Amino acid sequence: MADKPSYEELEQRIKEIEKEYVDRKKAEAALKKNERFLQSIFNAIQDGISVLDSELNIMSVNSWVQNLYLDNTIIGVKKCYEIFKGRHSPCHLCPAVKTLEDGKTHSNIIPFPSIEDPAMWLNISTYPLKNFDGQVDGVVEHIRDITESKQAAEALRQSEARYRELVQNANSIILRRNIEGKITFFNEFAQSFFGYTEDEIIGKNVVGTIVPEKDRAGRDLAAMIKDIGLNPAKYAANENENMRKNGECVWISWTNKAIRDKNGNIVEILCVGNNVTERKQLERQLGHALKMESIGTLARGIAHDFNNMLMTILGNTSLMLLHTDPGDANYKKLKTIEEQVESGSKLTLQLLEYARNEKYELKPINLNCLVKNSAEIFGRTRKDISIKLELSPDLLPVEADGNQFEQILRNLCVNAGDAMPEGGDFIIKTFNTNHIEMGRKLYVQKPGKYVLLTVTDTGIGMDKKTQERIFDPFFTTKEMGRRGTGLGLASTYGIIKAHDGYIDVSSSKGHGTTLSIYLPASEKIV
Repeated sequence: MADKPSYEELEQRIKEIEKEYVDRKKAEAALKKNERFLQSIFNAIQDGISVLDSELNIMSVNSWVQNLYLDNTIIGVKKCYEIFKGRHSPCHLCPAVKTLEDGKTHSNIIPFPSIEDPAMWLNISTYPLKNFDGQVDGVVEHIRDITESKQAAEALRQSEARYRELVQNANSIILRRNIEGKITFFNEFAQSFFGYTEDEIIGKNVVGTIVPEKDRAGRDLAAMIKDIGLNPAKYAANENENMRKNGECVWISWTNKAIRDKNGNIVEILCVGNNVTERKQLERQLGHALKMESIGTLARGIAHDFNNMLMTILGNTSLMLLHTDPGDANYKKLKTIEEQVESGSKLTLQLLEYARNEKYELKPINLNCLVKNSAEIFGRTRKDISIKLELSPDLLPVEADGNQFEQILRNLCVNAGDAMPEGGDFIIKTFNTNHIEMGRKLYVQKPGKYVLLTVTDTGIGMDKKTQERIFDPFFTTKEMGRRGTGLGLASTYGIIKAHDGYIDVSSSKGHGTTLSIYLPASEKIV
């Protein structure tokens, strides 16, 4: 039987027990304080935190999650998918399930409460909870409300979609290019206008695709494109020649704006363009009309004055011839003067035909008859030229001065003959047409029916500069005075213009020339 503890020993034991009790109470108080501190941190986090066991039972949540569910009875009672989605099984692609399976961190964006009617969008990330043996026996969920960022992203997406729709459906050329000139964006209107698909044009340089290296005036457009990349403000608004995929030349009015990075460096150029080809054609037509009108006014004044002087010379020469014996040494000289004056008079008549304002003696005529007569006469003089007539049998009549149109046909035959010194083919055609079939021209044609006369030779042809001047008075490619006066086509232009008609030229060096004459058709009977 053990000895009973002494009073002193009991007293000492009681003191130890009291101390242990006090220490335990202090430890419990410290632990509760620490728990409250951690819980306050847990609840202060402005994201949702929940702890799940291996069966996805909710073991702990912070205030954010409690406010989300509005239910304080979920701890240890319900599984996450029951309270979160009202389901009977885990959600599809649940990150917590994946973390329990592989022990790794996972995340997913989930609509809440449902995909059909999401009041919130939650980004849920899950982290493994491991026991002392390293086994995963729970999951910590971090839940972040990304509704605002999701809505902002959706608003941005919709804004970009509206912007893209606006850009794609705009009736303007919109493209982006880098500073070297390579295209990075080409809207649908640009694709349709220039004839390139997106795959064909993206990554290509504008030079050689939609911009020629040089325009028809010799301007270095390749250098201009390079300069735009360096100094876009200098070209904030500019017009230049462009080209379509089929080679057609067009004029575009461009607005250029620099796109810069965060450091202010130019990375791209935004280019917005509109087709001004028709406006350029009208400007050119107006300029040509004003020039021809000015030349006509000048020519008319000169021709009248010159003709008066010639008549004075001719009159005095005729009087001198009346009193001069044919055997006189001066008689031949006077006859030469008389012949040259008459030749000069014919020249002034041609000049007056070009500058003439008054109306001709008009009556309904069939151009086919005039064409046949002129072609027959021309064929007798140039046996080395093959003349082909393609005349419309139902050609509409035109109201015209027959004598003047015989002069036009003579001029056209002479020019064709000069263009084919070694012979060739000369084709004359007549058609019925209208202002719609005429298509776009450098002039605005009056609506209605027209008769079209075309004359084509297989001669030496003309370059662009020559074509621009062939209707100018006194312009000739022949030796002045001997083979040409430069008034044949000028008077032709004047006569056609006075008949409310139009004349076009189509030619290229070494490939012949075609002149097209449009005359208003008449309903009168020939």
